Amino acid sequence: MKTIRAQAIVMSAAAIAVVVLVGMMALHALLARELRAAFDESLRARAEGLAALVQWDGRTIEFDFSEERTSWTGSRAATGGFAVDCDRGNGWQPIERLGLQADDSVVNAMADSAVDGLDAAGRSIRSMRVRAMVDAEASEHEPGETRQSGSEERTAAALPIRVTVSADRSPLDAQITQTRWMILCSALLIVACGATAVGLAIARGLRPLSRLSAEVAHIEPGSEHARLVTARLPDELRPIASQVNALLDRAHSVIERERGFASAASHEFRTPIAEARMLLEVALRNERSEPEWRSTARSSLAVLARMQSLVDALLAAARHARVDMQALHQPSIDACAAITKIVDGTCVQLGRPRHSVTIEAPEGVHVQCSGAAFESIVGNLVRNALEHGVVDDASLVRIEVLHDMERRLLRISVLNQANGLSHTDLDRMFDPLWRKDAARAGDGHFGLGLSVARTLASAFGGSIFASMPDASTIRVDVELPAD
Repeated sequence: MKTIRAQAIVMSAAAIAVVVLVGMMALHALLARELRAAFDESLRARAEGLAALVQWDGRTIEFDFSEERTSWTGSRAATGGFAVDCDRGNGWQPIERLGLQADDSVVNAMADSAVDGLDAAGRSIRSMRVRAMVDAEASEHEPGETRQSGSEERTAAALPIRVTVSADRSPLDAQITQTRWMILCSALLIVACGATAVGLAIARGLRPLSRLSAEVAHIEPGSEHARLVTARLPDELRPIASQVNALLDRAHSVIERERGFASAASHEFRTPIAEARMLLEVALRNERSEPEWRSTARSSLAVLARMQSLVDALLAAARHARVDMQALHQPSIDACAAITKIVDGTCVQLGRPRHSVTIEAPEGVHVQCSGAAFESIVGNLVRNALEHGVVDDASLVRIEVLHDMERRLLRISVLNQANGLSHTDLDRMFDPLWRKDAARAGDGHFGLGLSVARTLASAFGGSIFASMPDASTIRVDVELPAD
């Protein structure tokens, strides 16, 4: 049961079954109570009718049960009957008993309500007892009447009596059982129909998901321009489709960037290879002296050295793209001291005077980054500003450090005069092997420094971005987590 459809159908069927079962149990209890109440009402009416047949004149009790005897001698006589008792001061004395075979202890213990019991043969009966008071009245003796006189005469105006009626309970039990089975069959039918309806509804509701899955399955590596149509999707699936489209957009950007990288790398290698081939072809075309061959060899070595530098730069960029995340757990470093050390070393390497770079940084701020990564990030920015910017006594490279304590970030801004850059170049500055045409004259510059800096900053939870505050100034900002 791994599909959403199967799980939803099973859970819905279980919920329907529970609800129907509880409802049917309540219905069965209600119907059984109503059936018992109707049966008890018939017993009570019979008992009250028998009580109405008792007459009392103060001395003699008369009870005409001839018609009742006929009604109780039918099919019910074996498991039903009645008993009439009176109390004339010396305890309850029977007036008449007909067909009531229940044990006297059970009958005597019975309250004034219907109870279940067994007759002498062990068959189920339901009994009802009614108490009444018979007012004394004058009556004449008629043939066929049953008279009972006690040795003591009662002078009270009313005679207390009780009438016990019992009837066969099997018709009631059969009706309750039949009702129970009808309710059970109805419940099973309702659950089956409900599960089928839910299954059809779920299948219809999941059709958009199936269509979306089919659309995603048809997206192949060669169809990076394909996008999912979100207009006809339900609200629950629209965010998923939008995220998939965003993922495809990012994948397309990565593919385009990789294609541009491959094209740029091919161009970078094509130029020195063509130059080396030209030198060798020219040298082989005519006879040359040993000094000329040595000059050709030195020129070829210089071309090969440039190619080796490019290969080394590409390998370094690849290594930085796979940053070891264990470096994130290294101790934080003092940002101001590290920046000062980086600027001093870079100025020495490039042969630039130290006053070409100014630093404005607060002391005591620690950045959460490894020393090697921080040196590579800031060093690339400073080197890029000194080599490709306009740096003189009037135009210096400025480094501004701002500690954002609320966001717990350290922003390092490197500003220098732009060398022919425009706002349209800002998006491409961090692409590998991208360089402005004016910056391609120098040897050993392959346009990988800013790309490496952005990769390292992202690996340590930071970011790097460029802007132009004015038409002649380029600003590169690095944000890194800080203590």
